[in-house]
Amino acid sequence: MIDTFGLKKIWTKLLPNFGSPTVGTGFWSNADADANSADDGWKEIGDVFQESAKLSEEEQSKETYRSETSDRKITIYGRPGDVSLDLELMSPDLDLMARYFGGTVTTSGSGASAKKSWIRPVNFTARPFAIQVEAENGLMLKCAQCAIAPRLEMEYNEKGILRVPMKISLIDSVELDENVISPIYSA
Repeated sequence: MIDTFGLKKIWTKLLPNFGSPTVGTGFWSNADADANSADDGWKEIGDVFQESAKLSEEEQSKETYRSETSDRKITIYGRPGDVSLDLELMSPDLDLMARYFGGTVTTSGSGASAKKSWIRPVNFTARPFAIQVEAENGLMLKCAQCAIAPRLEMEYNEKGILRVPMKISLIDSVELDENVISPIYSA
C-alpha cells in the first residue's frame, strides 16, 4: 500500500492544440522536446502557495426513476464527474504569466538595467497542456491533456502578494503512477 500526501513539484508541457496528444515513448520525459522551441518540454509550473492545491472530482451523475404503482426504482449512473486541480501560483515572473495567459514579453534596455514588460491578451483562451503532479510521498498524477485557466488576484497592501489562481481541468484520462521519475531530470 502506498500513502500519498503533500505536493513536491508540478510540471506542465505546452501542447500545440487541444485534441488527442500522441503519448509516445518520450512523452513523459524531456526526451522528445524540440531544442529549437522555448515552449517545448516539461517546465515547473512555478511556486505554488502552501496548502492552496486541491485535486477534486465532481460527483458522478445519477438519475433515479421510481414507479408510481410499486416500490420499484431504477438508478442509472452516468459518466464520472470532471476532475480538476485548483491552486494558486505565488508571485510568478512575467515569463510564467505569458506561458499560462499568452501574450508577449518584451525587454527594454540591456545588461543589468534590462527590464521586462508583459502584455496580457484582451481575449484570453485557456491553453492546452499536459501535466504531471509529484507528491511529497506516494503516487505521481499524470494527464496527457488539460486546460489551464488562470486569473490575476492581488491585494495592494503590505501583506498582499501577486497570486495567480488556476483551475486546471483534466480533459484526458487520469493516470496514477508508482514509478515516480522527474520529467526534468530523466532522459
